[in-house]
Amino acid sequence: MNRPAKLLSVGALTLDTILRVDTLPARQGKF
Repeated sequence: MNRPAKLLSVGALTLDTILRVDTLPARQGKF
């Protein structure tokens, strides 16, 4: 049960980082 939880947490972190990286340049470009 530990492995699936870790994989899910890592996947969520990667998705969050990817989304943040994608949104940061767009916000900076607007200014």
